[in-house]
Amino acid sequence: MATKTFTRRKPAINSENNDSGAALKNKTLLEKVYISSQTVDHVSQVTYFVFTLIEALLILRFVFKLSGTSPYNNFTSWLYSTTYPFVAGFESLFPSLSADGIVVELPSLVAMVIYILVVYAIVGFLKILQSNFKEGS
Repeated sequence: MATKTFTRRKPAINSENNDSGAALKNKTLLEKVYISSQTVDHVSQVTYFVFTLIEALLILRFVFKLSGTSPYNNFTSWLYSTTYPFVAGFESLFPSLSADGIVVELPSLVAMVIYILVVYAIVGFLKILQSNFKEGS
């Protein structure tokens, strides 16, 4: 198991006796912290899984709206209510286009693109953190 180490400065208060009595002095201790590359990989995999699940639900929402699926169906109703929080923030950006019961929900498409970018930003940040730590023992 490959581990990455880095040092973190941790302030500590140390009391020492001197001629004038007890004095408190701030000292800096170096503490080694070990970060497993497996940990970063696991966090990345969980992030990909969660956002893939969200993306799949948003794709289903888009397809169901596009095909004019009845919103009174139990599954469709559950899907719309579950995915609404992920789309709600994007509803004011673009209007949904509709004709004859068929809805082209542009906010769902925008949400999917934004969430893909967020996933890649999170995983990229984790990889940068992993690569910036110096190898150590």
